[in-house]
Amino acid sequence: MTDIPKDLIKATKVKKTSDTVKALEKLSSLKDKTREIRILASTQPKLASLERNTPDIIEIKVGGGSIDQQLEYAKELLGKTVSASQVFKPGESIDLAGVTKGKGFQGVVKRHKFTRGPMSHGSHHHREPGSVGMREKPGRILKGKRMPGHMGGDQLTLKHRPVVACDPKAGVFAVKGPVPGPSGTAVYITIESSAESSATA
Repeated sequence: MTDIPKDLIKATKVKKTSDTVKALEKLSSLKDKTREIRILASTQPKLASLERNTPDIIEIKVGGGSIDQQLEYAKELLGKTVSASQVFKPGESIDLAGVTKGKGFQGVVKRHKFTRGPMSHGSHHHREPGSVGMREKPGRILKGKRMPGHMGGDQLTLKHRPVVACDPKAGVFAVKGPVPGPSGTAVYITIESSAESSATA
């Protein structure tokens, strides 16, 4: 396998002298004991003009059909580049998962949408959270109390996002609505099944 990119070899520690034919023969001999087929896919940040060059390694489960059909499908994709136009079609629904933008340490007004107090006429309550404690019983702040703290940087999944357009030449596609995370970050996309799409329609 001499056509593997250098960045991918560093990330996965693949041997340059590995024999693909023998590995596929071994997989075919074990298919009777196999319950599911999974493939390892990697991104190509250089093609997307991103600042980082290290590819993301993603494990994807192959669904549909028998084990033999799944294995043949995985063999067809081995070593090939899959573009967005080959996977996504306009009109279908997808799920977007990513890490939201980090906002740092924020107060309750910005973090939890608290209503502030009067800003004039001698008021001493402007953007404070107010009372957070209780009486002697229970004598502590209950877990989950909304208070100031770190905002953003959380895992977020947006469901039922329709694909609006797809450009095969440019290798891009458009999704209706927001996308989690800052520019240049990785977003994991899952195609919804026909049952999920019909349930939300």
